[in-house]
Order: sequence, then structure tokens, then C-alpha cells
Amino acid sequence: MSTQIKNTLFRFMTMRAPELIDDSETKNHFVQIDETTEYAASHFLNGILNEPDGERKKQLQSLAVSFESQNLKLKKEIGSVVGNSFLKFSEWLTANRNSLTELELARNTPSNISPLDFNTKIQMWDNLFYQIISQKSPYLRETFLSLLVADQFVANKSLTFEQQKEIAKARVIIPKIFIENGADYDTPIKGTPRSIPVNSKALDKKLDSFLANQKILRYEETIKELNAIQKSYNKSTQLARENAYKQYEQDVKDIYASAQTVEKKYTDKDLGIEKTLVEYVGITVPPFEFTPNSEIDFALSSSNISAFTESVILNLSNDFDGLTGIIGAMESGIIDETNTLVQQNPGNQEIVNNGGILTPINTNTIGLGNVFSFVGQNHLGKSTLTFLFNNAPQGADVIGASYNVKFPNGTIISGTSFDDTWVDDKLKVTLFREKLDYSVATNFTVDGELLLSNNTAIQITGRGTVGGGGIISGMIQELKASGNGSYKIVDIYDENTPGEPDTTPALEPVRTFGFRRLGITDYRKVEQEICCYVPGEVSHIENIMAREFKEKTTRRSRKTEDTNTTSSEQEIEKLTDTSTTERHEMNQEVASVMAKDTSIGVQAGVHWGSGQGFGGEVNASYANNTSSETSNSQAVMYAKEITERALDRVVQKIKEERTTKIIEEFSEEDTHGFDNRKGDNHISGVYRWVDKIYKNKVVNYGKRLMYEFMIPEPSSFHNEVTSGKKDRFTEVLVKPIDPRTATLLPLKDSNVLIPNTYKHWAAIYNAEIEAYPDEEITVGESFAILGYPNGAKIADTESNSGNGKIKVPEGYKAVHAYGIFNASSTNGYQGNILSLSIGNTTASNPFKFFQATMPLDFPIDNFEIEVPVSFTLGNHVAGDIVASVRCKLTEKAKQQWRLKAFNAIIEAYEAKLAEYQEKLAVAKATGEAKAKTNPGFYRQVENTILRKNCIAYMLGHENMGKNMLLGSNAKDLRVKNDAELDIYTSQVKFLEQAFEWDLMSYHFYPFYWANKEKWAEIYNPNEANDPIFRAFLQSGMARVILTVRPGFEEAVNWFMATGQVWNGGQVPAVDDPLFVSIIKELQTQEGEVEETWESRVPTSLTIIQAGSMGLNVVNALPCNSDCDDNTLFDSDGQPILDAEGNPVKSFVKTDALIGDNSQTA
Repeated sequence: MSTQIKNTLFRFMTMRAPELIDDSETKNHFVQIDETTEYAASHFLNGILNEPDGERKKQLQSLAVSFESQNLKLKKEIGSVVGNSFLKFSEWLTANRNSLTELELARNTPSNISPLDFNTKIQMWDNLFYQIISQKSPYLRETFLSLLVADQFVANKSLTFEQQKEIAKARVIIPKIFIENGADYDTPIKGTPRSIPVNSKALDKKLDSFLANQKILRYEETIKELNAIQKSYNKSTQLARENAYKQYEQDVKDIYASAQTVEKKYTDKDLGIEKTLVEYVGITVPPFEFTPNSEIDFALSSSNISAFTESVILNLSNDFDGLTGIIGAMESGIIDETNTLVQQNPGNQEIVNNGGILTPINTNTIGLGNVFSFVGQNHLGKSTLTFLFNNAPQGADVIGASYNVKFPNGTIISGTSFDDTWVDDKLKVTLFREKLDYSVATNFTVDGELLLSNNTAIQITGRGTVGGGGIISGMIQELKASGNGSYKIVDIYDENTPGEPDTTPALEPVRTFGFRRLGITDYRKVEQEICCYVPGEVSHIENIMAREFKEKTTRRSRKTEDTNTTSSEQEIEKLTDTSTTERHEMNQEVASVMAKDTSIGVQAGVHWGSGQGFGGEVNASYANNTSSETSNSQAVMYAKEITERALDRVVQKIKEERTTKIIEEFSEEDTHGFDNRKGDNHISGVYRWVDKIYKNKVVNYGKRLMYEFMIPEPSSFHNEVTSGKKDRFTEVLVKPIDPRTATLLPLKDSNVLIPNTYKHWAAIYNAEIEAYPDEEITVGESFAILGYPNGAKIADTESNSGNGKIKVPEGYKAVHAYGIFNASSTNGYQGNILSLSIGNTTASNPFKFFQATMPLDFPIDNFEIEVPVSFTLGNHVAGDIVASVRCKLTEKAKQQWRLKAFNAIIEAYEAKLAEYQEKLAVAKATGEAKAKTNPGFYRQVENTILRKNCIAYMLGHENMGKNMLLGSNAKDLRVKNDAELDIYTSQVKFLEQAFEWDLMSYHFYPFYWANKEKWAEIYNPNEANDPIFRAFLQSGMARVILTVRPGFEEAVNWFMATGQVWNGGQVPAVDDPLFVSIIKELQTQEGEVEETWESRVPTSLTIIQAGSMGLNVVNALPCNSDCDDNTLFDSDGQPILDAEGNPVKSFVKTDALIGDNSQTA
């Protein structure tokens, strides 16, 4: 066919990658130096045969220096040694080893070629070793590899051609002894790193939290200890009071027993009986007095008191009279330290919502490096030191320690004791378990080594300072030692036990620093064109009997009707009215009225007066009303008044109506018949499908120079700059912490005893809870006792008694009773008694008195509803009683309060959680919608971040991000116009244009290729809506394939070789033949047919088979003469033949009817 219709089926690309060496392959597949005969002859191998592990690297470098004068530096020198024909053959064999044919091999193999002699072969091996060590010329290294392969190929030319093809593809194996070494691999660095301050703020916060936790625990223990001491003190005091009162009663009895008495006769007025009264003379009964011991002194004298509690009592004894005040101060200290914990450990998961793009705020401390912080605190300046290590090897335990602290005066204190544990992901180690005394110092240094269970050691170096710290609002002073430092991890070696041989390469590997030239990539496509139409499978057989007539009619009909109606209406109205009037009048009157009302009112109230307490009342009011009215009359000779009124009214109502009705009818009728009425034979017509023969070919339509970049943790920069990003365009979604699962002040259930925990969570979630009831309250009643005759009288003894009750508030129980009984008597000598009972305790005074005050101070049983009070007087006139009880909060009331508070907090938390989840769902939906409508946004983020890393590899991080501006304000802000600007802009322009950044391809490898310390953080699924972007955020390593833009290959090669940007003009070639060949190959970009094949595709077309029904055909279907199927084929692929075996060539027109024997079919 004259015109080729081509169709591209698909496109693909292939990269030329090196083949891996398989140790199981035989000698026909590899080239090796003979260990028995050639090792000893080699300059390099013989020089390291007897060298121990760890010394071969240095020895090889020394051997390379001594071999400098013997190495072959030019291709001409190599040709003079091995022969130019052999060199040329080796290059041809390497270039054609994958497409080697027997004919081409015979044509390009010199007739007199022979293997290299022993010395020349050893020389080639040594030159190869030299190039591997020195890395001076990859081209020469490639040449020596080709020569060694060609030598083995020539040495085995007697083998079959298939075996020779395998040898041509052979690879050279470097001896194991050459690369085996036990020396350490030291990475060279440029200069000495400067000493910079250690950034340990995050660790300091954790240590502050740890210290606050310690203080809370210590305060709680102190409160328990003080409560126990107070309870013991109350029991001791009560026992002493009872003993003192018993002694008082005995003393009073002794006074009465030793007193003089006088008998007096008197007559009872009521009975008229004479009685005898014994009267004590000169007796004085002292009142009962009891002074308890000091609660502070009792606590200090306790044998079970701890040193810290003792120091607390001593420090606070001047501010409080008893232990109750000190306990309250300690509770205040717990509240302060709890607030510190909350501030240092917010614990909320925060997510930045920037228009539907959800990015978790990164709060990890991995970026701090290998640093540590330490702290110690004690009121005596003598404590342990607690160290917190960042980035310590996960899971490792400390199994040994040796450390020193040096003070400014030269004193060195050493230690080996330690305790270790893991806090979150940080190693916490406590040193100086025997306590370090730093009370006399202001600063110190610390160094040492901690041995770990993973056969490594942490070597620490740091500095610390000593300062005062206030606790409980500064009422207890403590000394605090704190500081930070850095550490390094080293391996532990046992010099007495030899280890396994190290396999560190003796030669430093090629330092690609994260990227390398990947080679040439061919862009290929498969083109397809129709080559031929040939008969295929049988589709239908039509049989017509002799004298038979067949006719078949097919009718197809189609009717289509379309109706379209459109309606619109428009109406516009515009009205303009203008009037002008001129008139002369004698006068014009103008009136204007101004009114301004201002009202200011102030009122305050204070009152005082009898029966109303103190008070007063002050009232003030101010109002200003101004009215001005002016009337002026003037005589005017001319007045002109113009009144213009314009009205535009636009009413738009468009109406358009169009009706289209299309009726399309189509009818097709086909009549097909077979007329064999005049034939004598039966006829069979064979119909066959028509198949297409396609010619397919692979076309190379372009080549690219490609570079490969391996980028660890590609999203690290993105995470760093977006973590904590807050501006007016972003919303930070804070996930509320479940109080039941929180690590800080957890509120697992209502059994948590500390009220401050409930107050903490209630404040966070704004929950309404009742105030915690007072632990202790005092309630009481007073009673007035009237004298005789309201009371009773027995003989001459007046008496009275009564009772009452003290109501105990709900939720409390009475535990201690206090009473004061004041009474006066008639100074009689009969029936003297004074008794007061509160609850289950009683105080009495059986002695004669004229006026007495009797106290009651005793513990009572737990009365929860009311406390009974009763009294009895004998020989009295009147009195009064003040009774009170001290009540404590019951456990039932505490549990009820905790349950109510817990339910209120959880309800508030669930409301906050629902609000967060709703906002998060909305943000996710927004992000998913954006990802669907604009998926390129995430690709742009990935491309930008990866591009930044690739340029940093090529240009160097220190050469990026330079400041090209001067000035600090709008007046003097300007560009730095100097040579540095020109250099910088040239680099920017070149690197941004020389590579096809938009065609960058990349693959993200999983999290386990990242730093182990970040595995949990990276693996944790982030709130990313796009799956590729999520893989970007969770990637541990990214592989980026970058192509050089066509036309920039030479400039890129020059830049990679020299670091110089070549701005235009002819680029000089780098003295690297391999690079030159790459450039030459890239310059040939036209399409190339690499392979062709044909394929057969069925169609829906049919054709009657040649030779049936009296048809003779030749080339009835179109076919390209270039196609292999240019002849007609039967369904089995063979040409169609007639009865004599001759191919059928053409249609032959005859006048015979179907089935007529008079003509040749």
C-alpha cells in the first residue's frame, strides 16, 4: 500500500543497568585470576597475602603509590602492550557481546589473534587493581576489564559458538583477599566542628515534669506522714487531758478533805425541821486548767519522722501554729506542681487544617541529636542526679557505669552506682545513688561512660549549675543542680577475645553522596500498521440444491423525532421627567430648628442607719436640653428654582419561543437470492471471515541521560516546616485527651482520690462541677439555763436538767465534742453537781462552787445525723452552755462528689471529642474533594521537596538559600548587586533548566529505611487524604530518577566534572571517553526500528472462499508486498490451490449459471 497508516500501541522505557554477579556461575561465565599461579606474580595480591586484617588497606594504598610509575595511562600505551588489533577486538567484543553472531564474529576476529602471555595478563590485572584503588580513570578501568574478558574469549575459541557467546558476556571477579579488610572506615570531614550550645529544651521540660512528679509524690507522702503524726498527737493530747482532769478531781477532793468545817443549825422553812449544815471554812477551789504540748514540738520529737518532713516543719513552723496549716501549704504545693506538669506536657494531638490539608504537628525530639539533660534537687543540696538521654539506642539497658563530677576547686567525685529505666522513648538513668553533695558549689562538669546491653557505650560530657529553687510558694528553699551535655555512642571491644574478621572494603567506595549517573534510558514505542487482509475462519456455508431457488429479504427501518422548545421574554421601560421654574418673589423666609438632647445619669448607693448596718446612698443626674429657633425674613428680587426629577425604570423580561420538530425516517430493504433452477448439481458456498495482518515494530524515539538520587526521609523538611504552622488562614484541630487513658493525672474512674485531678480536667473541658466540700467543719448550739423557780428544788437544793441536739450537716460525721458550761450557785452545801454530756462523753463537777466554768473536750463516736446534748445542775441559780462538734467528711459523701464530678467531666470530654471529630470529618471531606478536583497539588508538594533535595546533592546545601538582599526596611531594601549575585543566579538558572523536573519519576520506600528512632512516628498513619502523599509522609527512603533536558547533556557533564556552570556556547568535552560516547549517542535521536513482527487480528468482514460457487480469484484482498503474508492463505495459513495443485490467481468471469456443468468453475 502506498500510504502507511501507523498506530502507536504503547510506549515504554528501558534503562541500561549493570548485571549482578552470581557466585554460583562457572568459569565460562566469569573471568578470575588464578589463585595458584597468578597471585604470587601480581604486584598487589602478592603484597597483601601475608598482611593481617586491618593492615591491608594501608598496604594497598602504599602499593598503589609504588605502582604509579608502572601503570598505563593512555590508550596508546595499552595498545603497544597488548597489540592494537587485540585492543580493537576487545572493544568490539564488549560492544557487541549481547548481539553476537557467528558471521560478525568471523568477520571482526583477527586471523592471527592469540591469548595474552602470562606477564601481559598479570600486567592487565595489576593495572585494573590500580584503577580500582586510585579511581583515576573509569575509562581505563573499563578497557582493562574488556581486555581480560577478550583474553579468556580468545583462549577458548575452540569451544562451540554458543559457549563463546557466554564467555563474551563474562564478568571479571575481584579476588576476595583484595576487598577483605578489618580496618575501621573513617569518614573524612572538612575542618573541625565548632562547639555550639546544646539544645536540650525539650529534655529539660521532660526533666522538669519528672521533678514535678517527684515533688508531688514527696508532698503526698509528707501529707500522709503529717496526718499520722496529727492523729497520734490528738490521741496523746486527749489521754493527757483525761489524766490531768482525774488528777484535778483528786486534788479538789484532797482540798475538801483537809479543809476545816463548821456545823450550823438552820430550820427548813418548808418543813419546819431543824437541820445541820456542814460548811467548809477558808476553802478555795482552783479552776481546771490544761495546756497541751505544742503540736510542732510533738511532731519534731517523733521517732518516725523523715528528714524531709522534719525540714518542712522547721521551715514552716514560724508561719503556722500547727500541723493543719502545714498540711494546707503542702496541698498548695501539689496544686502548683500539677500546674507545672500540665504546662510542660499538654499531651494533645494537634492537627493543622489548612483548607482541608491535614498535617499533624510534629513535637518529636529526634532532631535534637545525641544530647542529654540532668537534674537533682534536695533541701540539703545532696541528692542523686537524674539523666535523660535523647536518641539513645532503643531497648538497651545500662549494665555498667563509671563517671566523674569535677568542681571548680578541683575536687573530683567518682561513682559507679546507677538505676535505669525508659520513660516514653527516652533513657532515664539515675547516678550517684549514694547522693552527691553539691551544696558548696555553683557549677561543675560531668563526664563518664555508660555500658549498654547491646555492646555499645554512651560517653557523656556535660556541664551543670547549682542554684536555689522555691517550693510551695517559696516557703521551703531547696538547692537544684541541673545541666545538659552531649554524648556519643561507641562500640565495646574486648581486647582479650578476638572477634570475627571484618569485611569492610579495603578501598574507599566510590562516594556518590546519594546520587549517581544511572546511564542512558531509551524511550521506545510499539508502532503498528496494517500489512495485509487474508481469509480467516469459515463464517457461513450456503447450500443450494439443484433446481432450487432461495430468496431472503431484509428490511431495516429507523424513525427519529426531536422536539426543542426555548422560551424567554424581555421588556424595557425608561421614564425621564425634568421641570424648570423661574419666579420673582419679594421675600423668602427661612426657618431652621436645631435640637440637641443630651442626657447623662449616674447613680450610686450607700446606706447606713440603726438596725441596718453600715450603708449610704449618693445620686447624681445631669441633663442638658438645647433648643434654638431662628427665623429670618429677607426681601429677594430674584429667585430661581430648578427641580429635576429623573426616573429610570428598567424592567427586563425576555421572551423567546422556538419550537423545532424533526422527524427522520429511514428504510432499507435488501433482497438476496440464489437461483439454481437451471442447474443440475448441488452448490455449496463457503463464506470466510477476513483477518487483518498487522506489522508491529519497536521504534526508539528518544534517549535521555539519567541520574538517580536516593533521599532518606524525603518528607522531613516538609514535616519540619509544617509542624506547628499557625496563621490566620489555618485552623489547629486539637484532639481532646481522654481523661481515663491520659498518662498525666489520669482519671480512670470515680475511685481516684485526689480532688485536684478532678479540678484539673474540669478546667480543661470547662465542666461544671460542685466545689469540693471541706474536709472538716464545726457546728454547734447554745443553751440558756434559768434558775429556780423554773427548775426543781429538793429540800434546800435547787436543781435543773435539760437536753438538746446539734444537727450534723449531710455528708459529715461528728468526731470530736467541745463544750463550755458556765453556772452559778446559791453557795449551798447540799447536792452540788454540774454535768454536761455531748454524744457519748460526759464532763462533771461534783464540788461546791459559787461560780464555775466547766470545759468539755473529748472525742466522740461517729454521729452522722445529730448529736445529743444533755446537762444537769444541782444547787444552782442559772447557767449557759455552748456545745459544738467537729465534723469530718464521710467517705460516702466523698464518693458521691467524685462520681458526680467524674460524670460531668466525661460528658464534657465527649462533647469536645464529638466537636473535634465533626471538624475533622469536615476537613477530611474538604481535603478529599480537593484531592479529587486538584490531585496535582500533592504532586507539586512532592516534586518541590524532592527537587530541593536533588539540588542540594548536586550543589551542596551550604551553597543554597543565599541572601541576595540588603537592607532591613522599605527605605533601604535592595538587591545585592555584585559578582556573587551573578554566580548564584547562574547556578539557579542552570539547575532549574538543565533537568526535566516536571518529568521526574520517584518511588517511596517504606518507613523501615528511616532512623529507627522515628519508626513509630513515621509508621503512624497521618491525616493525609491522598495515598501517594501519605506514602511520601511515611517514606523512609525515596528513589528519584531525573532526566537531563535534551541539549543540556554536555553542560551537565561539564558541571558534574568541574562544578562550573557553562552558560552557552560550545561546551568542551570532559576527558572521559565513556562520557564522550554517551554524548555522541545522545546526539542521534532519530527513530530506529529495533525489531519487527506480525500479528493476526480477526475482523467482522466476510468473503466468499475462492474456488467455491464457480469463482476463481487472485489477490482479491489488498495486501502490502512487504508483508510476509502477501499471498492468499487458507485458514491453516497455506496458499489456496486448485484441483491440479496450482495457486488460484484471479477472478475469471464466466457466463455459467450456478450448478451448470457446461462451464469450468
